[in-house]
Amino acid sequence: MDYPKSVPGVGLVDGKFVDEDAVSGQVGSLIPSVWGNSVTDELLNVLGAAGVAPDEADHGQVLKGLRIIFAALDSPALKGTPTAPTPAQFDNSQRLATTAAVQRAIGSFNLGSNTGDGINAAATPLTNAHVGAYLYFNGGLNQTATLPSEIGLLPGSAVTLTRSVSSFSLTIKSNTGNAIIDSAYGVFASIVLNGGESVTLVWSGVAWQAFGSYVSRVALTNASSLGASGYQKYPSGLILQWGIVQSGGGGTANLTFPIAFPNQLFNITVAEINSGAGYATAGTFGIAGGPINVWAPAGTSGGAGISVSWNAIGK
Repeated sequence: MDYPKSVPGVGLVDGKFVDEDAVSGQVGSLIPSVWGNSVTDELLNVLGAAGVAPDEADHGQVLKGLRIIFAALDSPALKGTPTAPTPAQFDNSQRLATTAAVQRAIGSFNLGSNTGDGINAAATPLTNAHVGAYLYFNGGLNQTATLPSEIGLLPGSAVTLTRSVSSFSLTIKSNTGNAIIDSAYGVFASIVLNGGESVTLVWSGVAWQAFGSYVSRVALTNASSLGASGYQKYPSGLILQWGIVQSGGGGTANLTFPIAFPNQLFNITVAEINSGAGYATAGTFGIAGGPINVWAPAGTSGGAGISVSWNAIGK
């Protein structure tokens, strides 16, 4: 609706009605019957939609009708195929959740890799797009995967990873230093899946909680990982661990045990294995690992690129 601007001689001034002014000679505007009826019909349509009977003496009926109509929107019965914007990932507000948002949150296994092909890359950084996904690692080498950033990640966010049945492993690392992985047996900066194992990692808001065949293995009293770096658990609680690391610049090799000792580190021994290259000593170690200091043959520190064999005993 609008003012009757198209009616000749209606007498609008600046597009609006004006009164007659005998002093100034201003001619009053005309209100055409068509326009007046149209305006009245539009207002009556509001009353009809609200179920309000028209009353000439009641000048608040249009407002009353609008309140009735909009009150019904508190519980609308939508029909057809209504659409709405899909909220951003991890949105936990009062916004409507579209089917796309629901699919992404709890049904996004379709985002995972095809189990026939799988992921073959040596290193795979995961992002928020992988949350809720099933990821199948099938490379012909030892692979690594870095979990999505924990910053802003909602508790309950999960990702499932599987290593295909093979002689190769999958190392899964947390994204930030303070986001450890909790396997229900100990806490680790990273975990290793053997061939055929799977794990579902759920972000608790503090740590990644692990579930799956990986947890079943590491929780066994006689569990083991018999690789170049590995461990053997015994029913008594004793744990043996071993491996090889290489010193970096400055002659230090930072060692992280394949699994953290749940209670105590009894002893660690280290030895350089580059014949005649120098010697190594263990620094201050905790239950998760520590530094190995490597010296060049002349006895000065700073031996870089030297391989060191280590063995640790604990419980």
